[in-house]
Amino acid sequence: MATLYSVLQDGLLVDRAYLQKRGINRTAVDYYIRSGKLIVVAHGVYRKPGPSLTWQHVVYSLNQMGYKLHVGQRFSLGYYGFEHYVKLGKQEITIYCSSRLPQWINIIDINFHFIVLTHNPFKDTDIGIVDIPFGHFDWTIKYSSPERAFLELMSSMHTSEDILHAKIMMEGAMNLRPDLLQNVLADCKSIKAKRLFMWLSKSVGHPWYRRIDASRIDFGSGKRQIVTDGVFDPEFNITVPKEPFNGDSTSIF
Repeated sequence: MATLYSVLQDGLLVDRAYLQKRGINRTAVDYYIRSGKLIVVAHGVYRKPGPSLTWQHVVYSLNQMGYKLHVGQRFSLGYYGFEHYVKLGKQEITIYCSSRLPQWINIIDINFHFIVLTHNPFKDTDIGIVDIPFGHFDWTIKYSSPERAFLELMSSMHTSEDILHAKIMMEGAMNLRPDLLQNVLADCKSIKAKRLFMWLSKSVGHPWYRRIDASRIDFGSGKRQIVTDGVFDPEFNITVPKEPFNGDSTSIF
């Protein structure tokens, strides 16, 4: 007979469906709640008393419940040390998931807010994804590698401020892996992201940029307007901020 302690690890969040699949029925769940062996985190979501709840527990638990997701974009870049700005208030964690996530993820009491993106800019949803361990049990969470995360970020750029921020982060990205960059660029579906990434990469001038074979990447056709009131760059066929990103990073303002 299944018991709570045999199916539920410390820190893990679960719902009734998860417990029922493992042999713990509704009556048993109600008993565990009344006896204090289960804590109600949100409506229909539970965990055992134990360590403080973190966002990593939430993401890992969602994966265990069957949601395929990964941490990406700016938050992933922050994990690798490329994000230099800390926002006041709740930190924002960008998650990619093709299916709708339960609403409780943003009403539970943790100092983080999840931004869920359902549109994946890559054909192969697993390319450039890595497992990062956390916590006492070395549970793993899927993160975008820096190479993939930069392209994810480029796909959402709309303003000169966005591009300046991305450029500052890219200045510190001296050790991106050209082989992986080649693969994620080839797999990326966002024409805008690929052109903007190449344009910024050239302006930063790290050695890995010269090892990218542009002939093996589909950059699409036609013009793309990245920002309004910008200037057209004929090499990459995009409209970019008026001032070139050379020298002082604040020169566009």
